[in-house]
Amino acid sequence: MMKKYIIVFFVLCISITSKAQMSKDLAGVDYSTIGKGSGSKGAGFEKYSFRITLPKRLKSSGDMLLNKIEYSKTNINYKSDPGLGGDVSNFYSVTYSLGYVHKLKNDWALISTLSPSVSSNFSSSINWEDIRLFGMLMVSKQINPNKKLDFGVAYSTTLGRPFPMPMFNMMWKLNQKWTFNLGFPRMAVLYQLTKNTTLGTDLFMTRDNLTLCDDLYKGNRKIDNLQIMNLGGGIEVSQKLSKYLKLKLSSGYTFYRQFDFMNGGDTVKEYDLDNNLYIKAGISIGM
Repeated sequence: MMKKYIIVFFVLCISITSKAQMSKDLAGVDYSTIGKGSGSKGAGFEKYSFRITLPKRLKSSGDMLLNKIEYSKTNINYKSDPGLGGDVSNFYSVTYSLGYVHKLKNDWALISTLSPSVSSNFSSSINWEDIRLFGMLMVSKQINPNKKLDFGVAYSTTLGRPFPMPMFNMMWKLNQKWTFNLGFPRMAVLYQLTKNTTLGTDLFMTRDNLTLCDDLYKGNRKIDNLQIMNLGGGIEVSQKLSKYLKLKLSSGYTFYRQFDFMNGGDTVKEYDLDNNLYIKAGISIGM
């Protein structure tokens, strides 16, 4: 159980960092894939996503209001038919995020985010119970041009049992070539190969809680949601194509995978997934 909570903490901190930086990413398209593995009951995953952020600077205070919409499609490729008599292969997710950045004195800033989302196969209408919620409150301090400190707390209903979780991260630019993001459990190292090319470590994460609009059954046990978690590590290359356009390519290997058919919070069927190769590609437009 402790291992599971540590992994969830790891996932959530990556998610927090991504949401906190959404003001720099105005739009983007991403694709990721993970192999099925060698097990007879394995499953592979593909995910396509599109996002757009609309920032608005408040003239009276200089603060920033951020509206972000993200749409994604997840395809699950089974090695053998799960035998549930319904669609458990194609899922869609829609997320709306409202962010607020308030500048404080002495280079401090307060950042908050509220993100309701729904992820489902949309075979029929959805219920209020299908809506997931993520909330985050973070304080940021620009220590100097080369150091930045972030810390705060987040609350999420997307990762199982909801509870508040702390986060911490420090960005340290050692010189023109090396940049470090130091924190727990998120860590990253970046190396500037050329003016437009950056090489770095990559922590890959997908975490989805997918609901079924129509209940399916495994024997006499009801299944109403699927939970997926894939974590991995590898290398990422970021290429600046123009002033505002950036291409990212990364690949590596998973080190933890979980895929369960659920009835509420109870596991009905658990897939034993082998670790496998993952590939990611994305194009973004940013400030």
